[in-house]
Amino acid sequence: FALALSARAPEHRLVKLQVTGPVTLAVALERAAGRPGRGEDVVDLATQIALWLSASAAVQTRWLHDELGLDALLVADEPGLQHAALAVEHARVWDPLRQAATAWGLHVCCAVPWPLVAAAGPDVLSFDLVAQPVTEVAAHTLSSIACRGGRIAWGAVDSGERADPAGALARIEQGWATLASEGAGELGPASLVSASCGTGGRSAGDERRVASVLAQVAALGRGEPVSRRTGTTITAPTAIGAAQDDN
Repeated sequence: FALALSARAPEHRLVKLQVTGPVTLAVALERAAGRPGRGEDVVDLATQIALWLSASAAVQTRWLHDELGLDALLVADEPGLQHAALAVEHARVWDPLRQAATAWGLHVCCAVPWPLVAAAGPDVLSFDLVAQPVTEVAAHTLSSIACRGGRIAWGAVDSGERADPAGALARIEQGWATLASEGAGELGPASLVSASCGTGGRSAGDERRVASVLAQVAALGRGEPVSRRTGTTITAPTAIGAAQDDN
């Protein structure tokens, strides 16, 4: 990874690092010990885990900055967040990770606890749009992220089927329409394109297929025509500052 970055650093000078979410890991450890894995017990353990993760991540982010001149986006993968049943005041659990990198984010592929995410205030939020359409509560959180200069990674490409790029873009645009009621303004530059959760267990061929569809969705969002194998061309009028993201 370091050698690849040394040879070909990204133009935007930002590298994504992903860590196991401290809340999700705490839930798993608590349940493995025969306990419910919810509430205050999870918070105490997750806080300790977050401190350990941040110390490890900080070493890597400093190295990337000092040796390669790159900044880091540190993303916590939290698929077990909903099960933890944390209160809004527990959003402090991620504070150590927030301080370990230039920017930080959450990847949440369960049912998103929107008030908790809003209180956490990540710079980037990645969620499964295929499974979790944008509700009014979700729109409030998402618009607050966008309005303060954050990014939303829309998990709009269904990883379980042969997705249609235009259909995936339509999902994002429907989300935008809901956010418009919250005064979010122009959402294209604040948007990233991602797949729905579940690609990790699929074959390399499936991964390449999903990556290809993601590239097509991003191109459509930028207003570029995309050719299908049938020889037809599809276009979309909406401009979007999209980029591929991995789950």
